[in-house]
Order: sequence, then structure tokens, then C-alpha cells
Amino acid sequence: MNKTNRWTNRWNLLSRSLVFTLVMLTLSACQLPGQQPPTPTPAPTAPVQPSPPPSNEPLASADNPLLLALVTEPVDLENESGGGDLSAASAELAQTLADQSGYSVESVDFTNYADLIRALDRREVHIAWLPPLTYLRAAQLGAARAALLSNNFGVYSYGAQIIANVNTNLEPFYDPAAGANTDTDETIFDQLRGLRPCWVSLDSPSGYILPAGAIAKTGVQLQPGAVLQSHTAVIRALYVKDICDFGATFAISGDPRTASNVQDLPYLMDQIQVIWRSDPVIPNLNLSYIPEMPQEIAQNLNSALITLAKTPDGQDLLTRANQYDIQGLREANDSDYDALKDAVKELGIDLKTTLGR
Repeated sequence: MNKTNRWTNRWNLLSRSLVFTLVMLTLSACQLPGQQPPTPTPAPTAPVQPSPPPSNEPLASADNPLLLALVTEPVDLENESGGGDLSAASAELAQTLADQSGYSVESVDFTNYADLIRALDRREVHIAWLPPLTYLRAAQLGAARAALLSNNFGVYSYGAQIIANVNTNLEPFYDPAAGANTDTDETIFDQLRGLRPCWVSLDSPSGYILPAGAIAKTGVQLQPGAVLQSHTAVIRALYVKDICDFGATFAISGDPRTASNVQDLPYLMDQIQVIWRSDPVIPNLNLSYIPEMPQEIAQNLNSALITLAKTPDGQDLLTRANQYDIQGLREANDSDYDALKDAVKELGIDLKTTLGR
């Protein structure tokens, strides 16, 4: 290639480069000063469905019935989950309550507590059976007021306990004969400093929230815990010793050490000892009303349900509808939840995040 051709090729390349640069500068000049490049339009979200307009008919009348909400899955107060179709029992309970109170009552079934809380908050239902943490969240939203507490295994509230393998050399401060701890929480929990706990789940009132809150209140720091998803799993982990140093389970309404699915562990009651036990401050399943429920209607419903729960047939119906053993009912107050509220606050738990609703 001669010198002339080389210079011609170079000039052509330079020309194309200059043209490209001028085009880009021209396009840039078309954008106003300070104008941001366009951003993609977000996909439209599903509109929030409006709440139904309030009825002009009197509440509890045939044209404006009381709506009783139940989750048609068995209630587990610790994990708040289960499975099974209980629609027939919930409809039967609504009809029985209507017959005994003289009000018009209909049942509304939900498959989860997230939807039930949402319905309470939007006043789409008036009455609901709620486990303790679910109630706290509904009350936090101003959507529920505790009315009745259920008797389960002879008590209306249960507790939590700290347990450990005897070979961990932790000192037990719970006296079974006296049914009380023998020293202060500060003294009892000081020996747990730097140890690793086994928790049931982070939304378990007795398997995490109440005992962890009590420990945190004393300023004792623990290692990160193992979360095992059931009370009997905590028992098994402590029995083999290598997973954690101590654990937490429910107490007072029963003892997971006596559960049928851990009786294969020899000398279990001797091997796993109670280090600390709380008072019975975790309320059982409750019946709640929306805060606007007229007092007269609430009182009449309370009376009808308490009477129903005094009979074997009534207890059977309440148990089937809730898939939770109910042996009686008594009136409840929001103050019944004070200890649980304090523990939630001590741990800095966000109930919306923890419960996913």
C-alpha cells in the first residue's frame, strides 16, 4: 500500500469518528439541563379492595349479622398453624351462638391469621378467636379487644421454663414442691452468660419470647440460639447435650418432658431439669371483638358462650370449631397480656415482621 492510500484510510477513519461524536453531542443537547433519563414505568399493583359500606340495619339483625371469624386449621398457640377442614364445626358454632343469644350470627372461615387480622382491621368481621401473639398484633392495629379466655388443661394462662441437662452443671433454682423459683432472675440467669440456648421458634411465646425477654431484662448476653421448631425437639437436643447448653419450653399447662414422642429417652425426667419457671402469664386462645362492638351485645354474647362452655356438648363444639381443647371460658382483659407485651418490647420484636402480617 502506498503512502497516499494510507493517509486516505486514516482520514476516512477520523471522519467517521468525528461524525459519531457530533451525533452523540447533538442527542445529548436534546436533553434539558437537569433532566433525568427516563425510568421504566413500574408495573401497576393490584388495587386495594375497599371495605364494604356499613349497613344501615342494626348490627346482629338478620340483614346485618354478626360475623364470627375462625381459622379453619387447628390452632397451635406456639406456632399458630395447623391443617384440616373445620368449616362445618365453625358454622355449627355460629348457629348455636345465634340460638342461645337471639342474635343473627354467621361464620366466616379463613385459612390463615394474616387474612383474619386484615378482615378485623377493615371491620369485615366482628368476632374472632385469636392466639396470644396474633391478638397482640390485632390489638396493636386497634382491630381487636379481648373478651374471653379459654381454659385449656385446667388453666387460662400458661408459662415458660428454662431447662437443661443435669450434666451441664447449671444450678436448678426451681422448687417443684413449692412451685416457685428460689432466687431472683438476676441470680438464676447469671449462670447462663455466654451459653447457647435452644429456642422453639422466634414467634413462640413460651419457647422464646417470654424466657428470652426475661433473660434480656437482666442484661445477660447469650450466644446465638438454635431454633428447632418444636418443644420436644428442644427436649431431644438437650438430652444429647451437643447442640445447646439450655433450652426453653412451655410449662404449667403441661410439661413437654412427658410428651408421648419423647418417652423413648431413658430417665428423661431425671436427665432434664428445670432451672427456672415463669408465672402463668401467657394467655390461652381468646375470643375478641372489634372495639366498636356495642357493650350490650358483647355482654350477651359473653354470657351465652360462658354458659355454653359449662356443658360437655358445648365444650366439645368449641373444641371442634377451634381444634383446640376448650374446657371453659372466662372474661378477659387486655391487661392479661402485659407480661407478654413487656417481653416483646424488651426484645424489640416487630410483630408485623415476626408474624408476617
